[in-house]
Amino acid sequence: MTADWSRPFWKQTERTASLFYFVPGEPPIAGLELSRSRHHVEGFPEDLQLSAHERSDDPEWFAGFFARPGLGFEIDEAFGDRADEVRAADRGTVVRLEIPDSPELGYLRDSVGVVSAVLDQGGLGVLDLSAARWWSREQWLSRFVDRSALAVGDFLRIISSDDEQLHPGIWIHTRGMRKFARPDLQVKHVPGPWAGDNPLLRIAGDLLNTLAERLCLGAVIADGEVIAFPGVRPRCTVLLTPDDSNSSACHFGNEVLEVVDLVGEKAGADLSWLLGHLADQRRRMT
Repeated sequence: MTADWSRPFWKQTERTASLFYFVPGEPPIAGLELSRSRHHVEGFPEDLQLSAHERSDDPEWFAGFFARPGLGFEIDEAFGDRADEVRAADRGTVVRLEIPDSPELGYLRDSVGVVSAVLDQGGLGVLDLSAARWWSREQWLSRFVDRSALAVGDFLRIISSDDEQLHPGIWIHTRGMRKFARPDLQVKHVPGPWAGDNPLLRIAGDLLNTLAERLCLGAVIADGEVIAFPGVRPRCTVLLTPDDSNSSACHFGNEVLEVVDLVGEKAGADLSWLLGHLADQRRRMT
């Protein structure tokens, strides 16, 4: 973890960082009480938008945050016996920010501090829309109030899917990279079962985590760039897919870098070759 929220690998891009948090529960109508010491902020971000919403103003939009299947798929897991209370909320607060790619992550630190303050004043939990991830109030405050150092994994998800439209194999990808003004990452056609004991699935997840961490800390991986790993002969490359935000089949709301094998000087159809070598390397080390 990086205590100062810096980006040691930062390179300038023309991308925009974007974040959107939804906090069901009573909005801070009387004014936000933001504490530098408790909420770990330098101040209220200049371009941040804080807005209160009533279910009755737009019932369909409001209900979309809780829909199953959809954004509400993990509410029961996150909130347990309080899940119905969260789904029944009639009010909520949106914390939203768009900002040009920045050499440091103070904007992110201060934005999550604002979310923490909203929770302190009547919020029930938090939906990170970019990562499609729900946090209970207790989980959020434990993570972002009780400690404040940067941990990239708090802002991302690695998701695996046995999607029939993408067979053969398993699809694994990130969600949440837009908060860092960087593309999301994906690997398609991972061999083997969709289960926790599939070693190739775990290795693909580790690989995406490694690349995502470097991107979040400011690095840039260009379309077609070749990537090598220490001690492993096979290399991989990445293929950039345009932002799908305006597509009827929008999934990421972001650009995506697909990681594929490099076969000779050309991009392969999947990453099976490299994943197999990484699995062999791991077995030799255990």
